[in-house]
Formats: sequence, C-alpha cells, structure tokens
Amino acid sequence: MLKNAGLCPENGNLMGENLPKGDGTFLTSLDAIIDVKRMDIRSITEENEPYRNQITAKNKQLLKWRKQTKNTTDESVCLYFHKPIFYSPEKMRLTIKQLQPKLKDKGLAIKEVLCVIRGEKDILRFRLDL
Repeated sequence: MLKNAGLCPENGNLMGENLPKGDGTFLTSLDAIIDVKRMDIRSITEENEPYRNQITAKNKQLLKWRKQTKNTTDESVCLYFHKPIFYSPEKMRLTIKQLQPKLKDKGLAIKEVLCVIRGEKDILRFRLDL
C-alpha cells in the first residue's frame, strides 16, 4: 500500500500487527509509521457517505492504544482509498466539520487525518482543530 502511494522507506513503514509487552503478552499495534508518526490505517473500498464511521472507529482504536502505551503523541490516522473515485475533498471537509464536536465529547485522539489514494504520490492532510 505505501509503495503504491509513492511513499519511500524514509517516510513510511508498515508495522507488525502486535507488539510484545515484555511479559509474554502482546499489544495490538497501530499499522504504520508515516512521516515519523505512528498511526492506524483504514482502507476505503467503496463509496461512503461520509467517512465518519471509519474515522470514529479509528479514534476509538487510537484512544485504546494511547491508554495501553501511555503514549499521548500518537494522534494521526490514515485513510487509504483503493480507487480515486472513493475520495472526495468536500466529503472529507464535511465529515471533519461534523465530527469535531462529537469526538471532543467522547475524547479526541485524532488530530490529523492523512488521505492516501492508490496510485497517487501526494498525501492529503486534514487537521481536526478544537
């Protein structure tokens, strides 16, 4: 996925599904490190209206990760669009506008959404500012 998006090894790596804790058990890990930021990836494989379910699910996962690891600096999620037609900048802006107050009430872990479109080289970034 990262190779198809035009990301080189210097700024993008896929991670293992689990991280050893040291006591023989494992933590469910986030999926990737992109631009020196650990984040989870959600694949978008169909047209969605809007993307709030995917972002809400990743916010929950990121909150769980931060609680388990005591790491409060991981605050990004990557949406990977399998086809360019699945991505809409207008839909993304609307989703973020609608989600900001809801996520703030539930506990906001995500502060940045990266959008990667299969076959494209650019990474699109959206900030959630509260």
